[in-house]
Amino acid sequence: MVVCAGEGLLVETLAHFRQCGRGLDECVVYWTGPLEDAELADEIVHPMHTATRHEYVIDQRLAVRFAIESARGRRAVRLQVHVHPGLAFHSTTDDQHSIISKPGFLSLVVPDHAHGPVTLDRCYLAELQSDGSWRGVPPAERIRLAR
Repeated sequence: MVVCAGEGLLVETLAHFRQCGRGLDECVVYWTGPLEDAELADEIVHPMHTATRHEYVIDQRLAVRFAIESARGRRAVRLQVHVHPGLAFHSTTDDQHSIISKPGFLSLVVPDHAHGPVTLDRCYLAELQSDGSWRGVPPAERIRLAR
């Protein structure tokens, strides 16, 4: 799967992280797009969540409501993005709490609570495999940012 988005979506994502997490806690957003274009991500959803320095938790009732609203609006999650306090990697908790469980789904982890430059260079991208495991892939292979 390849996700195509405007560079502004990444800028907006990092702004959410810097405000919500305040450099102290994890934060998550979902990049969404229209069902008619399986590669396009053109909006950010910042779901209600609780967070600590090392994890975020989405209320299951809110997750179900989000799924219903997305289906009604003919939209789908293309990518989940969240921050880690230090290095970017896909933790065991990340592996177990993906918003989507379909093989090929992508999960991007941003290091240093998003306080670095606006780039994918230091991020970690994981792709869900058919056996339920996650495999790291270079972000440039799956995420295309247009200026």
